Amino acid sequence: MLDLILPDINGLEVLAEMKKYEETKDIPVFILTNYTDRELERLDYGLKTEKYLTKAEFSPKELVEMIKERILGRG
Repeated sequence: MLDLILPDINGLEVLAEMKKYEETKDIPVFILTNYTDRELERLDYGLKTEKYLTKAEFSPKELVEMIKERILGRG
């Protein structure tokens, strides 16, 4: 889970750094944000993410289930 609004860096910058390194480039990343604009998906600079999730639309339980599905290969 990665938020886009962080205290010292933009979440997309964190994602870009992750994608640079062999050790971290294939880690699944879910963007969890309060942004609701669908244009947001174009802001990822072509970086691979699993999903863009709006915080207000999902309960913590639903988020955990999404992550479990991805990790266990059911989603």
